[in-house]
Amino acid sequence: MAVRQRRLTAARIEDYPEYKWVVLFLPIAYVLSPRVPILGLDLRLGDAALLAAIFLCLLPAWYERTLNVHTLDRAFAVIFASMAVTFVASVVSGAHVGLRDIYEFPKVFLYWCAYQCAATMRWDRKDLRTLARIGVGVSSVVAVICLLQSTGAFRVNDWLSPMFMSDTHVLKILTIGRTPGTLQNPNYAGLFLAAALLAGYLAMTKALFTWKRSPTDRRTLLGVAAWMVLIGVAFMLAASRTALLALAVVLPVMVAIVVRKQPSGERGRAVRAALLGLVLLVVVNAAGLGIARVLPKFETSTSMDLFRRVDVGIEQVAGDVPDTTSSLHERIMRWSFAAERWAKRPIFGWGPAKTSEENDERPPTDNEYLLYMERYGIIGLVAYVLLYYALLREAWRAAHREPYETEYLTPLDLAWLNLGIVGLLLVFNLMAGSFYNLQLFPLVVYMHGFMVSLSWDALATD
Repeated sequence: MAVRQRRLTAARIEDYPEYKWVVLFLPIAYVLSPRVPILGLDLRLGDAALLAAIFLCLLPAWYERTLNVHTLDRAFAVIFASMAVTFVASVVSGAHVGLRDIYEFPKVFLYWCAYQCAATMRWDRKDLRTLARIGVGVSSVVAVICLLQSTGAFRVNDWLSPMFMSDTHVLKILTIGRTPGTLQNPNYAGLFLAAALLAGYLAMTKALFTWKRSPTDRRTLLGVAAWMVLIGVAFMLAASRTALLALAVVLPVMVAIVVRKQPSGERGRAVRAALLGLVLLVVVNAAGLGIARVLPKFETSTSMDLFRRVDVGIEQVAGDVPDTTSSLHERIMRWSFAAERWAKRPIFGWGPAKTSEENDERPPTDNEYLLYMERYGIIGLVAYVLLYYALLREAWRAAHREPYETEYLTPLDLAWLNLGIVGLLLVFNLMAGSFYNLQLFPLVVYMHGFMVSLSWDALATD
């Protein structure tokens, strides 16, 4: 086991603990950073923070130690190679190539660096608690901004909202009342808040399962419930049906996984805690809907809440709404167009082609699997699926490796959360996308790097 221990710790950033705060700052920077137009690209404070972490932490570690390669590293290498092959094929075939097309490569490289920054740093339980506080604080800020955007308080939609999103999505706040917080558009805000609700559910279930009627237990449960009400209100204001669908699909799966992990003699109590947690989650979101409905709205907003949008979506699926401009009908038309384009070049695809005249005139595909297949062909789609498989496999292995502990905020809790987040992404990508979001996807791989680091420590001490 000593050989295994040396291998696991060979690439750790042990000699640079003073830079740990730089890596811990990354989630804050990515979620709360404004857009900065540079060379036609909207860069963010998170990118600058990541570059600082690369120079202060990663480069010294790479220079002085042997870099360990794990599942997610291999997946990134495969997706980068597939992008290069399909990109060259599209150039050879005469496709239009611009600066934004070339930017695909440094973007994927930065994703990998975000993962490595967290994976190569030595973390402990105290750092995990710090990360949890950062998550609660950042999500609370996003939720408060959603409230301000919905009500138009302090004229935030004149000066604050344009810092984080395009004019099109600022206009959506003013017309249909859907709030994106700091996450570019309401669907991304909904996905981010759904992950926060999932984290709250896991924390609430843990509190119920380990309940000892102590003052600490009461404070923990009340604190989590109060925070989840705030997140629930913002989730309703974002009004993302895609995020709601993802949460509804993932929650039952997570309940089954959490219950299965409990000691065999405690399964009955675990089932009761999981079900009671679900009931409380529904109550929290019902309270969020009620609060969202009574809030004063921006004067020009129609303020269609989430459940009303769900009703309209069900009517569209059932065919009760004949309007051909519906969101569902538009999506189906865009999916068909993407599939037809892919069929013309099935192996290598058309390349990124972000600056071609045809793509500039097209609305988003709203299905990242089809979008990636159209751009990079079947080769790229296989690499794309392998990346998500690697994320899922890392989280699954960590969830089965870590022992169950009754204390709060353990490595197992982080593994469960990462497992749920990957599930959210897999469903969310059917109707939208996450890989091309420069705020959310770096956070996903960062969380996995943090989890892998804690898992390495567990293996090294076996």
